Amino acid sequence: MDLLIAWAQVLATALVAATLYVGWRQAKAMELQLAITREQVADLQETRSRQQLYEVLASLVDIRADIERVISLDGKALRAWTEEERRSAYTVCAKLHLVGILVVEKLVPERLFSFAWYWGVPACFRILQPYLAELRADRDSRYFSAFDALNRRVLEQTRDFAGWA
Repeated sequence: MDLLIAWAQVLATALVAATLYVGWRQAKAMELQLAITREQVADLQETRSRQQLYEVLASLVDIRADIERVISLDGKALRAWTEEERRSAYTVCAKLHLVGILVVEKLVPERLFSFAWYWGVPACFRILQPYLAELRADRDSRYFSAFDALNRRVLEQTRDFAGWA
């Protein structure tokens, strides 16, 4: 009887060891699968981010005439702006505010956007300062504030940008 109990204990120990080994192997397999899933999620997020950058850049091309109109206002007093120039100023502020939100929320690659708009965003921001001050005095000091954030980030990202050459 003692021999039977001894063999039963050996068998039970072997089964426990085998169960632990199988559990350990399953945990390793799950860990590997989790790492692969994380990598796939990161790839998906990067792909989405680049797609959103493309869409943002395409939408800014759509307002190219407004941007050029704003750039032409450089040095012109705010009180002398026409209604068309004011509409363009509002469109540019609104669009760059929305882009700023996307950049701040890391939905658009900040560095790539900054390199693409290294001159345009700071130029528009500088020219539109009197208009923004007027809007903010009438509405709220935070009005179009993501445009401010976008300008700061573009300036930071492009401090040492030497161009694409």
